[in-house]
Amino acid sequence: MLPLIAKYKLNSSILSIGSNKNNIILLDSSYHVYEFNTNTFIYTKKIFDFENHHSFSKACAVSMQGYIAIGIPKSNICEIFHLENKNLKHIKTLEWHKADIYNIRFSRDGKFLITGGEDGKVFLFRLPDFNVVNILPSRPDYISNIHFGRIANLIVYSSYDLHNCVFNMEENKIIGTFVTNSVVEDIVFFDDDKKIFCICSNGDSGIYDIESKSLNLKHNYNEWLTRGGLSKDGNYAYIGSRGNLLSYLNLATNSPKYQAKLELEYGVASMRVANTKLHLGYSDGHLHIFDLAKFEDKLQIAINKKDYKNAKNISDKNISLKTLKNYIDFMDNTWQELFQKAKIKLQEDLSNENMSHIINDLEAFFEDESKKQVFSDFVSNIGIFKDFNVAIANKDYALAYKIADENTMLKQMSEFEKLEEIYHQIFENAKNLLINPSEESSNKANMLLKPFMNVASKKDSINNLLRNTNKFIQAESLAKNKHFGEYFRLAENFKEIQNTKTYKKILALGKQIIATINELESKGKYNKALELNEVLMQFIPFKLVANDKKNEINLRLKFLELYNKKAYKQIYQSLDLFAIFKGSTEYVAMNNHFNQIFDSAFDCINNNNYEMAYKILKDCFDIPFWKNRLDNIFNISYLNEIQANINNKEKVINWNLTLESYINMFGKNDEIIKICSKNDEIIKILNTLEAKEGDVVYKPSILL
Repeated sequence: MLPLIAKYKLNSSILSIGSNKNNIILLDSSYHVYEFNTNTFIYTKKIFDFENHHSFSKACAVSMQGYIAIGIPKSNICEIFHLENKNLKHIKTLEWHKADIYNIRFSRDGKFLITGGEDGKVFLFRLPDFNVVNILPSRPDYISNIHFGRIANLIVYSSYDLHNCVFNMEENKIIGTFVTNSVVEDIVFFDDDKKIFCICSNGDSGIYDIESKSLNLKHNYNEWLTRGGLSKDGNYAYIGSRGNLLSYLNLATNSPKYQAKLELEYGVASMRVANTKLHLGYSDGHLHIFDLAKFEDKLQIAINKKDYKNAKNISDKNISLKTLKNYIDFMDNTWQELFQKAKIKLQEDLSNENMSHIINDLEAFFEDESKKQVFSDFVSNIGIFKDFNVAIANKDYALAYKIADENTMLKQMSEFEKLEEIYHQIFENAKNLLINPSEESSNKANMLLKPFMNVASKKDSINNLLRNTNKFIQAESLAKNKHFGEYFRLAENFKEIQNTKTYKKILALGKQIIATINELESKGKYNKALELNEVLMQFIPFKLVANDKKNEINLRLKFLELYNKKAYKQIYQSLDLFAIFKGSTEYVAMNNHFNQIFDSAFDCINNNNYEMAYKILKDCFDIPFWKNRLDNIFNISYLNEIQANINNKEKVINWNLTLESYINMFGKNDEIIKICSKNDEIIKILNTLEAKEGDVVYKPSILL
């Protein structure tokens, strides 16, 4: 269940939930806007008297900064308002679409608004001026959904042709597409914007990996899914539908895990988490508020006390607590410990009384079907486990391995790991005896190894040890004198050395060296890192890692050299090489430098200072990486300039050459047609023109 702490009934379907600095803001389908503080509605107003929006419409949005965007039905108009302290202010009217607006979304960081429409167009607007800053590649069908990445660098938008496009704002291009079986109703980025979770109208849920471009799509529900969001730790998605269930889905496996039955069956039209409170807006106007953090303090106390039964009981009162990583880790670790003890007890005593007692101890873990199945498998094979453990206890290792070979599920259990550890310890002891040769030590070594001589998987290793003792003596000497290169070459030729503890210790040393190299690199001590990397080069198993690390450090030094010289063009020309440093302070600073240039250019465009925008952008012209971005900026700049002068009677403009120049660069698109339609003479000129193929050559002004 989920703890319901408040419920209200508003006028009609709640389409969007947002907030401002202090309060929650709600917008319903009949255009009532509400400002809500704790348990009190402090403001309500009906903004328009238009026909109501559809109960599950996504053509309205409220940001977390108090902005409200409303797509007016049966029009291309989007009205922008701002609400704070009971003061509702109209900000702007947007009219870029040529048909109905179907979807509106604000970015989480409050920097952007995006709209998608029946025309298949997607427009991006910058806040707080709400001027258009991007026109995304259009789709051939209505836009069904749009969502921003967590840091608003990525956008995913879906259309009714079942295609979903991932757009990178930095590169200004589509970087991935995936196709679903039905219309995507909502989308969420997760895993640091590396993956996308989507829900569909037919009950499918999907996970798209942006890097691998792979889609995991499953039919997990028999309901029309409507809205989705992320759990606190980002490892689960919660999903609303047109039914009465709120479902929690495990994002690691794309599989449903928990469900909470809702009081109402009208369907979830909107949802928003604010201050650990989940606000659900229903299609009939009800608002339910749930406390996602309720009992979290009590849960932590139970975890600290290792009281797993109480922890389970507390989480039952608030399903959201079951998705917390600290709860999941605690239950997993406790299960491993108790299950091991249970296996021992059941092998000693299989009576009904003992079984009942153990099931009572483990029942708290059986909400996890995988754990329940593991326990069931053990019980059904308990005789085999018992025989296996008795063989180990009697030191009849050959029999133990025989049982494991005949029942391979044993090899997945920790008991088999213990058997393997026993063998490796005996092998190590025998090896040490043989390294110091004498008749007595040789006899002891043979006695130690005898129980394993008839084990097929160990026979060759033991014979190699007995026949090649000198190799082990040589290996120990090389290790002791830190001749790692020769040691690993010997181990490559004589594989049995790789089963020794010495070999594992030297491997562990290699891993420590890698960790130290990484630490030196993170502190900018690149020369010291390269010196230590030369030592790592002697460790043959890590030679590829060492080579990669050497190349990476040298590449980083080259990147820093170019960055310090502000040789940005060279960096972007080799971006495929330098892409691994995208998370570095310098790379971020470099991108911020260009973003500031682009923002400044848009400031000039919005002030009709097109020539200054051209001057600001000029240094970017010879950087191919920014071509798509520049094309977009100049497209918007020229559209603004044409629109500003479309009915200018004072200025002499050769519209034939101007429009020809524009459409040769950007085609006869919907935007230029819409602008020219405001002047009968100019639209006639546009209709006579045909675009000619050619490169885009930027100009300070499109007017000729």
